[in-house]
Amino acid sequence: MKKYIIVIFMILPFWAIAQNLEPTQAEFYLPARDATIPLSNANDYFQQTKFVKGVHWDYTPRLGRVLGMTQQDISYNFNSAILNPNTLLHIKIPDYSTHCQRPELVNARGIEYSPILLINPNLTHTVQKCNTNTTSTKNPVFGFQTIVGSKFCNDDYLLIDGTVPTGEVILENPWPNDKLNVLNPFQYSGNDEIDYFWRGMYVTINLRRTGLMYISDEQPILKIEVPYSYKNSAGDEFNDGMCYFHDLPDASAVYSFQYGRGDKLGLKSYTTLTPPVPPQYFEIKRNMLPQNNDNITISAFIYLDQVKRPNTIYHNYFLQGKGFNNDPNDPLMYNISKLKLKVTYLGNEEVAINWIRFETPATRNLLSGIYDDDIKTKTQSVLTKFATSSLEVNGIKFFRFNTHIEGGMQQWIGERYLVKLLGNLISGEAPEPIYTHLYEHYVPSADRWMGMMRSMTTVSVPFNN
Repeated sequence: MKKYIIVIFMILPFWAIAQNLEPTQAEFYLPARDATIPLSNANDYFQQTKFVKGVHWDYTPRLGRVLGMTQQDISYNFNSAILNPNTLLHIKIPDYSTHCQRPELVNARGIEYSPILLINPNLTHTVQKCNTNTTSTKNPVFGFQTIVGSKFCNDDYLLIDGTVPTGEVILENPWPNDKLNVLNPFQYSGNDEIDYFWRGMYVTINLRRTGLMYISDEQPILKIEVPYSYKNSAGDEFNDGMCYFHDLPDASAVYSFQYGRGDKLGLKSYTTLTPPVPPQYFEIKRNMLPQNNDNITISAFIYLDQVKRPNTIYHNYFLQGKGFNNDPNDPLMYNISKLKLKVTYLGNEEVAINWIRFETPATRNLLSGIYDDDIKTKTQSVLTKFATSSLEVNGIKFFRFNTHIEGGMQQWIGERYLVKLLGNLISGEAPEPIYTHLYEHYVPSADRWMGMMRSMTTVSVPFNN
């Protein structure tokens, strides 16, 4: 009996302290049903019962009537009195819905890699899984081509224990590594270009210790590096880049996320180092991990900006999408074409890794939950105005939230967050059908809106206003 109790005690610190780091789905008052419910296309009010015909960027009511359109893409401020009968409404959440080149919070750019998802790059036309019996709700689709350690598929953790040799590279070659891009010529002032458009980013890891020793010192456990490939204006690619870090994790600064989503460490500048030179890696040390085997989120910060922070040789290039010739005064020579990750185990502690991300500051804010209450308030305002029985009697119904226009894989992380928070009535628009099977597995929204181009010359002059 004594042996049985000891075994259970040793297992509990790793398995029994699971944390929900994603939002809990909210409920909303639906006036048309006089009920408070979770939003889902399973509800009869939100189900599609007819063919949807419409255009993007709204249309004049007269054009909609003549062409028999059944869908209208509108903003919250649209006058509900001039809506056409028998219309499904595709509505932008006030202050949050965004275009790919605008600084609203749903323009959350980032990518979260699963440490348990071993990617075969020749099978990305399918949904690859850790195993076929996984019960995880995270539905990861981004992972690594090199993984060392024990994969716990149902709990999303990679366990690094005594079987892993010190000095072993445990995570490397993430997939994809070429989907992050600026998609903006840095036309915004202030911090927008850093917060939203990849002029700066966090490298963030969530993990926990799994042992029972609880030693808190500066012995390193993990070393994290960000190698990169870069191109010149002729398209020649080079593979010897390694990012410099500007801010490093500070073990003395521990903060809590909202809604019980765990703790995180603050940051300190590289100028506190001796000598004060930006390092090309950061370490996870024993004194950074909680004493109770709980999760912690740890970040380091990188500037992708050789213009504002040249600092002789200690700078990183712009991310791809910053055009070589857009600005004649731009001293740009190279763009980063691929951002990679390399995680090395340095020993000294057994740990379990939950995920690792690239994320902009705006993405970090959205995923931390600090805007949840405001997002829910503005979502309710849309339902209060447009999901009413008085509109429904004329066949006018709220249908979907239009969250993001002309996005891509780097925006999926924000769309997934909104689905988790608000429900699956999300339908962002992508410029082309890129990996739709992965989007539907990872996000997953009720619908996906595929973009296609049209010519204004195909619209008769009387309606083209």
